[in-house]
Amino acid sequence: MSLMIKNAHAILSGLPGEAARLAGPDIRIRDGKIAAIGSLTPLPEERQIDARDCVIYPAWVNTHHHLFQSLLKGEPQGLNQSLTAWLSATPYRFRAAFDEHTFRLAVRIGLVELLRSGCASVADHNYLYWPDMPFDTSEIVFSEGEALGMRIVLCRGGATQGRAVEKDLPVALRPETFDGYMADVERLVSRYHDPRPESLRRVVMAPTTVLHSAPGGPAAGDGEAGPPAGDPVAQPFIGNRRLSRRRAAEIRHDAGAVLRGARLAGK
Repeated sequence: MSLMIKNAHAILSGLPGEAARLAGPDIRIRDGKIAAIGSLTPLPEERQIDARDCVIYPAWVNTHHHLFQSLLKGEPQGLNQSLTAWLSATPYRFRAAFDEHTFRLAVRIGLVELLRSGCASVADHNYLYWPDMPFDTSEIVFSEGEALGMRIVLCRGGATQGRAVEKDLPVALRPETFDGYMADVERLVSRYHDPRPESLRRVVMAPTTVLHSAPGGPAAGDGEAGPPAGDPVAQPFIGNRRLSRRRAAEIRHDAGAVLRGARLAGK
């Protein structure tokens, strides 16, 4: 299927200098990719969008978001708090209030806000998970993104060790087990992760914090190790285990692919 966006006031490339503005005023899109830019002649039965008085530019890339928190903005008890105090006052206090409908509404509001600001690629660090959860927050994030035509990188958060701010939560909202967390990561990768450059769905393993997901690990010399010092990818320590060198390398490789995909999305 072919689409022609015509009569744009300007077409911006996102590149510096003289390359910042492309000759237009038309763009042809075929099979989801830009096929031509210039003064174009409409093809037979080609869908057309008149962009008169509009500027076309590459969509923004949001590299860190918490979509479910869209409903928690301006919550009075969290105002002017430090990060730790705010976590206790707002997101952890309201975790039990999220059901499937409320979570979907929060995600939809967050994505629409981003889309209206010009953002089409979103890395959502979602950490709203607990054992035996009655709805699938990951599926909701991906389905809402698909409905809006947005690229979603799901950063699968979560913690496998309790922390002080969670001590008063109901048992059902306590941290996951290590095995449960890892099993769900594997499920999400198998079901949703698409490594192709044009992919609209990626999955990244993103433990909420190392301090609250890794109380310790095996002693040195047991054949297991984390990434090299200074590695920019999140330290692969989860629960009371360490990932193997091979698995850590796989995670770093996948993370690099996500970053490259994000850069491509911004072009």
